[in-house]
Amino acid sequence: MLAVARGQAAPWPEPSGRDVGLQVAVSLAAANYLDPVTLQDQTAAPFRASSAPLRAQRPRFSALADDVAFPPFGNQMPQHPPLFYLLAGTLVRLLALERLSWDVVVWLLRLLNVALATPLPLLAFLAARRLLAERVAVAAAVVPLTIPQLAHVGSTVNNDGLLILTFGVLTVLLASVIAGDRDPRTALAVGAVGGLALLTKGFAILIPAWIVMVYAWTAVVTRARAQRALRDGLLALGTAMAVGGWWWVRNLVRYGTVQPGGFPFPYTAPEVVQPRLVTLLEQAVVSLSASYWGVFGWLQLPLPAVLTSVASAVALALVAVGLAARRELILLAVPTLGSLAIVLWGAWEHYRVYDVIRGLQGRYLFAGVVGLAVIVACGADRLLVWGSRGRVPPAGMLPLSLLAAAVALQATGAATLLDGFWSRPAGTGVVEGVRALLAWSPAPLRDIALVASAAVAVCHLAAGAARQK
Repeated sequence: MLAVARGQAAPWPEPSGRDVGLQVAVSLAAANYLDPVTLQDQTAAPFRASSAPLRAQRPRFSALADDVAFPPFGNQMPQHPPLFYLLAGTLVRLLALERLSWDVVVWLLRLLNVALATPLPLLAFLAARRLLAERVAVAAAVVPLTIPQLAHVGSTVNNDGLLILTFGVLTVLLASVIAGDRDPRTALAVGAVGGLALLTKGFAILIPAWIVMVYAWTAVVTRARAQRALRDGLLALGTAMAVGGWWWVRNLVRYGTVQPGGFPFPYTAPEVVQPRLVTLLEQAVVSLSASYWGVFGWLQLPLPAVLTSVASAVALALVAVGLAARRELILLAVPTLGSLAIVLWGAWEHYRVYDVIRGLQGRYLFAGVVGLAVIVACGADRLLVWGSRGRVPPAGMLPLSLLAAAVALQATGAATLLDGFWSRPAGTGVVEGVRALLAWSPAPLRDIALVASAAVAVCHLAAGAARQK
């Protein structure tokens, strides 16, 4: 992002052609987070309010170190499509953010991802309302709030936020197509949003197949209008490839693969590797279940295993009921299932070559969170109807139940973060941990409260406008 802001990223670097800058590496030490030489260290540094530097004395990036490469830190970012980095870097440049202290720059970039994640409940509501009753749509809006890891990823600087947002918007549009929307303008919108998603991250490679599946399904179900469905599908697919598919064609032509690798791994392949599929699947169940709900930081701090296991079991049961009730909802699960397949395949290939299993992170499945929210809400509603012997439950019963679960999960996540990063490493209690958190924060509590209030107001207005349409 700094390279984009400083005009150092044109043309786009080769996949392994750029190292992390020394300024960024030194900022880790300035944040008291980790020694920049030991990036992979899994320990948390002790944070105390008394040792936090005064905000007025915190330097800019340019004052931390020279603007040179730091070879010990490889940079995987150039292997990804460029859209998020172009967006964030352009904002840094246009708003002249580098005149501010480095920690405020990072905070503002984190707020960018918060802004990208904020519409997810609204998108879940809109997608569900196109296919299901409004009471189910309201419940679907609550489901993304039940995932602490989603809040964690959505408040850090990464390219996941734009991927998840574009997939969420595309879910709404494709839900309209599934519900019978045959407007060519919708097909154009599907292609445009899908094309933007293709420029965000590797998992977006699913977009063309997803578009084909949805329009093929509509062609089969509505045989009298199959020709129109196929025409719209080609329009959507062609638009997506024109807007963002060119990046993948470029990779295939230049590197011989749609997703080139980044920096090489710090270990060599053993002479004989005998991978066992059952070993991979066992680890995948444990790792994906835990990290989908919450393994924070650099995979340092997990939520209690009992909590994540129960949450995963309940979610899977609700998904099964929802799909049994409305089979067409399987089309909304394509991003989750496709991302899971990519994760497992990538982990298997790495395991097969290096005899090490890696890459099993639940956040890689978040592209499908909006569609999954619709399915979960449908399943939960169907269970309530069955439990009420066919009677429709009160409109607020399901959303309030999910909201209670969300509060419990998010409170557990916040307590885990406060204890694991702020209280326990420094040998202090909760009060001192909160004091340290506020002292190290790049912004005073007043500004944080102002931003939070503005976000709540915007969400309230957006929700009201959506329900009136």
